Amino acid sequence: MMTTKRERWSSRFYWIGAVMTFSTIALVLLGNTRLVAPVEHTNFPLAWKFAIVAVLAFLAREFCRPASHLREPVSDSRHSLDHIPHEI
Repeated sequence: MMTTKRERWSSRFYWIGAVMTFSTIALVLLGNTRLVAPVEHTNFPLAWKFAIVAVLAFLAREFCRPASHLREPVSDSRHSLDHIPHEI
């Protein structure tokens, strides 16, 4: 998969996870209202379903992330002691 496609899918999965997370929070807060109570089931609540989708979306984002984001920059240790104001 090309890097730009991977970045797009990563971005889509991120936003799916973010929307599902906010939806889960909203369903928990509004769970006992007349508007939301009819769609909530006591065996397996809708908020839990949204939370599972959010977790899966964030995991899918991590798998779709390009490898360039996972690499750490190589540090040069030759100048690591330059910031110390006195000699050791």
